[in-house]
Amino acid sequence: MSVPDSRIGVVIVTRDRCSDLMGALEHLSGLPEQPRIVVVDNASSDGTADAVEDRYPGFEVIPLDENLGAAGRNVGVAVTRTPYVAFSDDDSWWAPGSLSLAADLFDKHPRLGLLIARILVGPGEVEVLPVFGYPTKRQRCSSSSGVLSA
Repeated sequence: MSVPDSRIGVVIVTRDRCSDLMGALEHLSGLPEQPRIVVVDNASSDGTADAVEDRYPGFEVIPLDENLGAAGRNVGVAVTRTPYVAFSDDDSWWAPGSLSLAADLFDKHPRLGLLIARILVGPGEVEVLPVFGYPTKRQRCSSSSGVLSA
């Protein structure tokens, strides 16, 4: 079993997307980095917070009384207590090894402030350009390439 990388936390903000969130958490729970996971529930009415607490007792769940939208990420970051924080949506996840690779880059380059992930969609893992949202012909070649553009 892998040793947890204590440098890394993942913050996920969600609202009324319990089913999608469970799929994302399943992937995140299998990462070799074993990052600290913080789920911020933006006042869901579908039982999201309870479902996460029941299925993933090791993850921290912060149920909010109101929908803060993307600002809920700030709530998650405030409690994460790790040097590096990655954001994930309730229908996405990080590739195995990519979070440790990112932490290594931050450690090696102290002036570095942000890394942007590659977005891979569908079974063929087609890359989507974040600016325009159009798939490119470039596809991920191997899991060792991670999901980072550095």
